[in-house]
Amino acid sequence: MDIKIDQLNIVEKIGYCLIELNLYSEANIFCKKFLEKYPKNNFLISYYEKSLFKLGKNVDGLKFLQKNTGFIQFDGDVIKIV
Repeated sequence: MDIKIDQLNIVEKIGYCLIELNLYSEANIFCKKFLEKYPKNNFLISYYEKSLFKLGKNVDGLKFLQKNTGFIQFDGDVIKIV
């Protein structure tokens, strides 16, 4: 897929479509790639986070959520909402 990286609105729509079509693995790869260019884009952050949880990568999803919100703390295997 050849996408011009400066077309953020197209990138957001593709991410949305991948999630809506339950193509979580593809959404994960796609959003991770474009989060490098747009690290503060809330749509891409949301789609990437959702893809992690849907793929069963819960620990990675929680770490990503913590990085972006600061609300989750890890203590070994215990997860606390701060």
